[in-house]
Amino acid sequence: MGSMSPIRGCRRTIMMSSVLLFFVGGMSATDGAPPTWTFVTGGRIVGSPVVTETGRVYAVAEDRYLYAVEHGVARWRYDLRVRPIGPIRVSPDGTVVVRTRADSLVAVNPGGGTVWAYRHRTEIASFEHGGDGHVLIGDSAGVITALSATGRVVFRVAVGDSPVTTILRGSGYNLFAATRDGRLAAITDGGARVFRRLFEARIEAMASTADRVIIALSDGRLIAVDTFGREVWTIGVPEAARRLGVAGAHIALISDNAVWFFDNSGITVGDDRFDGLGDTVIAGDGVFVAAGNAVYSVRASQPRAPVARFSSGVGAIGAGGGRVAIGTDDWVLSSFGNAHATSRPGIGARVPYWRTSYDYLFLKDQISAGTDQAVRATREMISRVDRADLAGSYHTIRELLIEVATPRTPRTGRVIPPDVRSAAVRALGRLGDAVVRDFLARAVAAETDPLVMVAIFDAFTDTGIVSPEPILEIAARYLSRARGAELSGEIARAGVDLVIAAHRYAGYVPDVGVELLRRAMEAPFPREIREYALTAARQIDGR
Repeated sequence: MGSMSPIRGCRRTIMMSSVLLFFVGGMSATDGAPPTWTFVTGGRIVGSPVVTETGRVYAVAEDRYLYAVEHGVARWRYDLRVRPIGPIRVSPDGTVVVRTRADSLVAVNPGGGTVWAYRHRTEIASFEHGGDGHVLIGDSAGVITALSATGRVVFRVAVGDSPVTTILRGSGYNLFAATRDGRLAAITDGGARVFRRLFEARIEAMASTADRVIIALSDGRLIAVDTFGREVWTIGVPEAARRLGVAGAHIALISDNAVWFFDNSGITVGDDRFDGLGDTVIAGDGVFVAAGNAVYSVRASQPRAPVARFSSGVGAIGAGGGRVAIGTDDWVLSSFGNAHATSRPGIGARVPYWRTSYDYLFLKDQISAGTDQAVRATREMISRVDRADLAGSYHTIRELLIEVATPRTPRTGRVIPPDVRSAAVRALGRLGDAVVRDFLARAVAAETDPLVMVAIFDAFTDTGIVSPEPILEIAARYLSRARGAELSGEIARAGVDLVIAAHRYAGYVPDVGVELLRRAMEAPFPREIREYALTAARQIDGR
């Protein structure tokens, strides 16, 4: 994709995207301070700079380079080969991820070397760093794709039918995503869907506190929901939100002309109005805003303080490591110290000892007690999955549903009816994380009951298929044996759904999938199944 390049010969004095960094001792009002050094790049800076905890500044420019600058010295520049689109994301291990095209990302290590380059199957609408070192991509089809630290696809999960505009790291093990049509979805680090909720208006911005997610809607409402989608409070705001975030102990909402601060109960605690705002960044316990050719520091409990005034307009602002970086229209990037150096409220942690909980011990005892008790316990767990009521019990439900879905041996003396087992498998499909996918991969090779096998196929469809060949081969063999047998129509329908899921999640249909569709179009399968397979084939072919 690109390569690291030494900085020889690029310290030019022409006014083309210079990078100017200087530091001041505090955040008191100032109209400018003398620069400590100047660095010139070969083109205008694209997007907002990123400042790391160590003070290193990353910026991409129209000359197609990613620059890493420290203390006035460019440590390296990386040739992106194309004009970058932005933005920049920096992972906890220092890997820098840049969007280079509408459908492409490149990852660069802190030393300036290529880690991976990835081209997505459709346009990238948003991307963010998730848990476990993943990079999460939200695309124009409403699907989130997780890439590992080596750029390998880990999972794909559909969260809606319109572009994923925002991905947000939330409380505990949850990630939150917003789609353009107003859908909010929560997924785990492993790709399991926890809940999906559709709002009546478009989601403009989101932020997360320790125990809830704050959502700004296009109809002027600000809504707080808990981490399982249940509404906590709703207030009206006078202006549409452009950005939302956590500033210390407050929620900061930024519109085109004002900055508003709310507490975690939705009560307004401060606001500051401007004639018009440019770029903004929320850092520590405050907000930095660009207004005309000046940058101001805005906090809930203090009057605005001018940080710096420039001879040209301010184009971009970034913050991190106690510093704020400001990019101006004459292509100068300036850095100031002591940038609201206050940590945000802590993010909730995973429940560490869930196996000792009363809930886990009670449900496990019910499953072990006998068939009737196991059926009742299973129905309770499935009900929780259906209601997205998994707070504090996600691991409990997942493990016990797997236990119910597993065939019983004569030694145990417990036999769970196939309809209950199949319902448990479908519920696992709605959870759909990596542990569930591993279980399904084992179960599909050993299952003999057709009702449960159909449920396994449907669960694979729900979880998303990254490598479709193995499961489609099993489905095709099972379909051949099922001709004229009981549930043959359901088996064929589930097989067609698998092919559709392979096309959606993996981006292609292997030969065995084409053969499966062909078989499903033939007698003796019911007419509606044959028509369904034909329609799927035409959609996949784009006709």
